[in-house]
Amino acid sequence: MRREVKYNKNYISKSLENFFLFCDLIPIERKIIRDCLSAQKKYGKLTTRRWERIMQIYHKYKENNDSNY
Repeated sequence: MRREVKYNKNYISKSLENFFLFCDLIPIERKIIRDCLSAQKKYGKLTTRRWERIMQIYHKYKENNDSNY
């Protein structure tokens, strides 16, 4: 089992990045994550709109992972 994912507002932590790495994301979600990671490296943090999208994807897959255990 994976450890609990830690995340801060508007910043994709390493644990959150690892969570997405092991999820079966659809291609568009994978592209969104990749784009957000590159924006984070460039600007330091994400915009609120991008962060909200990351959290939507996270909660979608977190529910699926919780139901599998």
